[in-house]
Amino acid sequence: MAVGTSGTAASVRMVDWRSALLVVAVVAAGCGGKATEPPVRGPFELTVVRGDNQPGEVGMALLTPVVVRVRDRLGAAPAIALSVTVATGGGSIASPSATTNASGEATINWTLGTQAGPQRLLVSAAGSGALPIDAVAIAGPVASFDTASAGFQYTVVGRAVSDRPTVRVSDHFGNPVPGVEVTFTRGQQGGAVTDPIGVTTQAGLVRIGSWKIANETGPQFLVAKIEGIPSIQFESFGTPASLRLIGPRDRSANVGTEVSPTPAVLAVDDDGESLSGADITFAVRRGGGTLSGPVGKTGIDGAFQAGQWILGLAPGPNQLEATAVGLPTGVLFTAEGVDASPGVIDIAAGGGSQAGFFGNFVAVPPSVRVTDARGNPVAGRTVTFSLVAGDGSITRSTPVLDAHGIATLGSWRLGTAATQEVRAAVTGLPPVAFRVAASAPPTSKFAIELRFLSGNLPPSREAAIQAAVNRWSSLIVGDQPDVPIAFGADPAGCYPALHETVDDMVIFVRVEQIDGPGRTLGAAGPCLARDENLLPVVGIMILDLADLDLLDANHTLADVLVHETGHVLGFGETIWRLKGLLDDADRDNPVFRGPSAMGAFGGLAPVEVTSLLVPLENTGGIGTRVSHWRESVFKSELMTGFIDSSNPLSAVTAGAMRDLGYQVDDRAADPYDFAQALGAVRSAGTRPAHTVRWPGALRTVDRAGRIRQVFR
Repeated sequence: MAVGTSGTAASVRMVDWRSALLVVAVVAAGCGGKATEPPVRGPFELTVVRGDNQPGEVGMALLTPVVVRVRDRLGAAPAIALSVTVATGGGSIASPSATTNASGEATINWTLGTQAGPQRLLVSAAGSGALPIDAVAIAGPVASFDTASAGFQYTVVGRAVSDRPTVRVSDHFGNPVPGVEVTFTRGQQGGAVTDPIGVTTQAGLVRIGSWKIANETGPQFLVAKIEGIPSIQFESFGTPASLRLIGPRDRSANVGTEVSPTPAVLAVDDDGESLSGADITFAVRRGGGTLSGPVGKTGIDGAFQAGQWILGLAPGPNQLEATAVGLPTGVLFTAEGVDASPGVIDIAAGGGSQAGFFGNFVAVPPSVRVTDARGNPVAGRTVTFSLVAGDGSITRSTPVLDAHGIATLGSWRLGTAATQEVRAAVTGLPPVAFRVAASAPPTSKFAIELRFLSGNLPPSREAAIQAAVNRWSSLIVGDQPDVPIAFGADPAGCYPALHETVDDMVIFVRVEQIDGPGRTLGAAGPCLARDENLLPVVGIMILDLADLDLLDANHTLADVLVHETGHVLGFGETIWRLKGLLDDADRDNPVFRGPSAMGAFGGLAPVEVTSLLVPLENTGGIGTRVSHWRESVFKSELMTGFIDSSNPLSAVTAGAMRDLGYQVDDRAADPYDFAQALGAVRSAGTRPAHTVRWPGALRTVDRAGRIRQVFR
């Protein structure tokens, strides 16, 4: 560019330093001088114009960008490349390099790291030292808070917790947030808190002064709250100060028998006052005995008593420990197991004037009780039962005395002699005798009248249902008292208006479309029963027509009809409950405890089955569970909840009907073998025989025909 005489200086200022150098070179050349190179820039001096030492929120860009000025001996240094790195704090910059402008300044956009505290950048130019730029990252807004002390702890009631509840308040990145107000509120259980409102420290912490829990056992709560943030909860579980023994610490009992009195403890606080609701656990620590009901809570009197404590069979000390939840130590009970000798053997059950039919299992299997010289039960000794008269049979003839000193013969099936006898003996004592007067069963007098409410049922179907009823009439032989009935039609639809005297039972049958094949077969059950013995007078059987066709095709219709008739006669949960024949009906292992069924079960079940309580179905819904024998044990027996290719009616079912109060001829039962039943199931498979219980009420009537009780 040529240099003029007017406005030359202003023009120079308008170009950059490279252009100025070029002008100088041209002038020098025009004047006959030699051209020169542009001056070398540097060394550089870096200074911060603004943005140093400013505070900013973690994870956020600084509100004021950092500006750095570069100078050298010639003044401001434009177009100089700068290197920018994050030295500490883990933040980020928009670009790892920057270039100075015409004024020698460069702008750096810095986003702070997520950790609160000092952070630093380093900025440098070629040949210069690094320029540190600092910032202070402060915590962001409150995002959460959590426990900084034990969230759960055990504390003796009425005492202060050992670890005072403390919370830590944090921002989104977990940095502690100071200066935040936290409020602690007690739960409904009471107790007392000091300094319940606090402000977080620089470490984001706040702690209450103290928390003294109420004088109550069990969980107690303290809630920490910050406005707009979900609260957190501390739990202190109130425990007794100690447990005290109730009754003697040391006891004794014959080996294998129950300790008396049953061990019990009292839960108390620091003042010795009793505490209700304390969680107590008893456990056998020595001797190998057993304990029922080992876990529970103290009552309103502060006491809890364990269940039955049965000592081990070895003579010597036995120990039981009682502990309370949250207490480090418990209390010990000691009982000495004494090896006592049998002193007396008596009849416990099945004696007296039992009578039975030829071929029947006895109604009550023989049972003996053995005691020592002081009248205490003797356990663990073998009792030998022997058949000494009659041509019957017995099984499980060498039972062991239980914790009550009782042993029961597995089964006794009568022969054909008029008088039959079994004796029971234990070593060292004379035997006791059980005698039964036996007779031939009479011709059945049990009359069941069928009345069909479906007018379009084919004669073949009516005949099949009649055959099922006749099957039960051959098994149940005893007559039942006549009952006069004078009622209008049942609102639930069991029966129409009745004005007659019933001997022995009337069953109404209705066949209709319900829900198609393979689903619910129908509903069955008694509607009216005798008040004196709860045996049915009137019942109902509703069958699905579609299922009848399917069962007929599968050749199982006859068995299903016999099965359903059994329910109408009272086989099932409703009358079993009323007659007290069920144990654990609402638990996982429901059982039938009728003595006659148990005796037959003992005669048929394999020896591996040790308990003779008859297992009931523990699966399925209403109509299957507790109203049938257990499929996994009985397999193909008729009164399980499933139908097989062969479904024998066993002597166990016959015995159950005798337990209900019927006179039964066991010889009319089908031959039944557990192993064969299992084989039949494996070869044929099973299908549900699902019926529901009759949903209407069961009413009892007396001999005058008056309603006495109504059961739903």
